[in-house]
Amino acid sequence: MFPETDRATQLLEAISQRIRSGLNASARSRTRCLEDALDLIEEALAFGIYRIAIVKALNAAGMTIDLEGFATALKRLRKRAKAAEPEVARSKASPRAAAITAAPALVEGNSPGATAASTSYKTRDQLTEENPTLSRADIRRLYSDQFTSAGKVVNPILAQIQNQN
Repeated sequence: MFPETDRATQLLEAISQRIRSGLNASARSRTRCLEDALDLIEEALAFGIYRIAIVKALNAAGMTIDLEGFATALKRLRKRAKAAEPEVARSKASPRAAAITAAPALVEGNSPGATAASTSYKTRDQLTEENPTLSRADIRRLYSDQFTSAGKVVNPILAQIQNQN
């Protein structure tokens, strides 16, 4: 057997074992039992194992579930896991205002610390990494503002935020 096939078999067996232990513990809902094995299920899906193979493993472990029920339960669990993640507290003005502090150097066409003779522009990816809270539209505006009207903010939103500071 190929190592990939062995790993897939191991993942499906681990899911089955965890489901069996959850079903034996008490009368729990299918979603709660799947929650116990969610990390293994996500790993199996990321590994490329089809959902139908996971459903067959779940049924073999004693859980009665079809593909549609599995998809619904997985959606609920992912939504619940996302809601449990800590949210970054942010106010309406702070992400944009924080990004604008670096904007004058970008608008002038110079990266911070660059000399007047060397003009370097930042890529959209660099701007996104530096300003993860800005929307894609704001990143596009920051990017384009690097190339227009050196020293003058063209974007009205950025100008308004800059004037507030």
